[in-house]
Amino acid sequence: MAETRDKAELLERLAERADLSDEERAVLREAAARFRGPVAAPSSAPARSRPSRSERRARKSNPGAVPATDTALADLDAILWSDGAARGNPGPAGAGAVVKNGAGEVLAECSAYLGHTTNNVAEYKAVLLGLERALELGIRRIEVRADSELLIKQLRGEYRVRHEALKPLYEAAQRLLARFEKKKLVHVRREQNGDADRLANLGIDSR
Repeated sequence: MAETRDKAELLERLAERADLSDEERAVLREAAARFRGPVAAPSSAPARSRPSRSERRARKSNPGAVPATDTALADLDAILWSDGAARGNPGPAGAGAVVKNGAGEVLAECSAYLGHTTNNVAEYKAVLLGLERALELGIRRIEVRADSELLIKQLRGEYRVRHEALKPLYEAAQRLLARFEKKKLVHVRREQNGDADRLANLGIDSR
């Protein structure tokens, strides 16, 4: 260790010579720093911080939750889970929506009876219900999660809206989404959307 420190000090002294260029001086100082201590190699995987107590509690109480995909939860004000249900399709229908923060804590729950309609109409009315509630709460950045692939891909612009009954609902959803500073639309599996599904069925049962 002493020999290593001596070499580092020698390199530092050499770097102070007046006849060196700035580039030569920088190289000598870099070499001295390497003798003083090894530079830790960067990890190939990003460091993962330990989840907070509230995050651990939320994950335990909501094991079906999935992380945000391309956007970190810390960058989101809220996550909207929405679901529509129609018994008979068409039939008695309900809409359900849950607004949560990034730790999985519930900020709002919404449920509504929609009358006699189709499942796709119910899916749209559920996301409208949730988006309106999120805006009322003052949320500016949101990730929308639903188990309707049709709904998500139409709102992303990947599928065309062909059914006449869905076109005004699609336009209303796009107007609401445009009011957020940041938004993301994510398709999730049905089993991950249990809270919104429960509220949609509660809406049907409340008729």
